[in-house]
Amino acid sequence: MKKNGFRKLAAVVATVITIATTSQLGVTAAWKQDSKGWWNTEGNAYSTGWKNINGNWYNFGSDGYMKTGWAKDNGTWYYLQSSGAMKTGWMKDNAAWYFLQPSGAMKTGWAKDNGTWYFLQPSGAMKTGWAKDNGVWYYLQSSGEMKTGWAKDNGIWYYLQSSGAMKTGWIKDGESWYYLQSSGAMKTGWVNDNGTWYFTNSSGVMQSGVIEVDGKVYTLSSTGAMQTGNIVIDGLTYTFEKSGAAIGDKIPTPVLKFTASGDLVNKETFQESIDTQYKADTQFTLNDYNTEGNIKPVLNFTPGTENVIIDGQDCIVTKDLYVSLNGKDAYVDGNLESGYTVTGTGTVEVNVSISVLNTETGKLYYVASTPITFEK
Repeated sequence: MKKNGFRKLAAVVATVITIATTSQLGVTAAWKQDSKGWWNTEGNAYSTGWKNINGNWYNFGSDGYMKTGWAKDNGTWYYLQSSGAMKTGWMKDNAAWYFLQPSGAMKTGWAKDNGTWYFLQPSGAMKTGWAKDNGVWYYLQSSGEMKTGWAKDNGIWYYLQSSGAMKTGWIKDGESWYYLQSSGAMKTGWVNDNGTWYFTNSSGVMQSGVIEVDGKVYTLSSTGAMQTGNIVIDGLTYTFEKSGAAIGDKIPTPVLKFTASGDLVNKETFQESIDTQYKADTQFTLNDYNTEGNIKPVLNFTPGTENVIIDGQDCIVTKDLYVSLNGKDAYVDGNLESGYTVTGTGTVEVNVSISVLNTETGKLYYVASTPITFEK
């Protein structure tokens, strides 16, 4: 830099140089460049510290040269782009994401962006996976977004509360109770909670009523607690020893049979599971097309896609209406509310289409359904 005839600006106190107190340069400022880099002139002076030039903040060293990359000022980190302009918002550097606040200051700890929470490590790098903050565990997805609700990590299910904090102990989700161990891992099989035994299936759902586990019959109260002693079931008295197993000549009939790990014995196949679960959705009625001039089906579902858990596995379920003409895809016009018209003549077949993609196995299944046909 050619410094002859130049002097440093002294518009701010040298010991306290902050963005908030630095004024914007006037219109007489001009950019200069040499083999070492860029600097900014204003009359007979060159800029140092923070300067706002045409709405962008820049940081200049004591020698006047514009800084790029990471810059630490008064203990706070900032990032200057290749143009020298201070960066705000998300920024990726060496495979790590950082969040720069509107002031440009690098954020650490929790940051909320567009309604979503993220966690920035002391280095400023965005955290993914498990993070412990003030003794509480949180789970950050691959995008960095704080997870709430159920999360599966390395094949184990966890539950994150609305605050993002990992849950332990009992939790009710929908109509079912689940037990999360001190590690947060969802428990299956037998659960001992403060000396009381409970049983959860392979999906983590707490059981009640009469069940069989590894060949022995137990009875669980409506709260899920294993019962012992003489218990009246459907008007008959049965005896259960201290281990909870039924003994004597009279043994109640179990509703369900499990292995000790919570798996159903003689469990139906995955196809049978989805056929049973979505059987009601395959039922639909149809108006008289030839009388009304269009198809007006009454469905038990709203067409669309949803993410669900079936038999403990992540699945994507897609529900829709399918119309064919003479065995081929029909050209239809209209919508579900006002009805559909079919172009052409022949045999029209109307059916619901329910597909289930098991994202863990990659297999696609279809729920069996019965079509309605008519001649047009």
